[in-house]
Amino acid sequence: MTPPEENALQQSWFSEAAAEQATHQLATLQQDYPDWKIACVSDLDQPIWYAILRTTLTERQKAAGNRQTFMRSSAETLTSALAAQEKRQHNCPITNHFTS
Repeated sequence: MTPPEENALQQSWFSEAAAEQATHQLATLQQDYPDWKIACVSDLDQPIWYAILRTTLTERQKAAGNRQTFMRSSAETLTSALAAQEKRQHNCPITNHFTS
């Protein structure tokens, strides 16, 4: 599945005011979470916000409950999911087992 353009917001579902708000929310999420590819697909019955982590999780991070992708029905719920993920990643940092 090929994701839509990063800034994809179709005007057909959103009112003009809602589209403007969604565009702002998308820009804010992209700025706040640069390690994620974040987009909104809005040409469906309900908009879908999703985030895909740009890097691969370690087995340790997966075991700690981290996820590679999120799909949510609103920018607010996606923000909550990403904030929780960020907290888990902070508690489970990537460690370098190699020494020079």
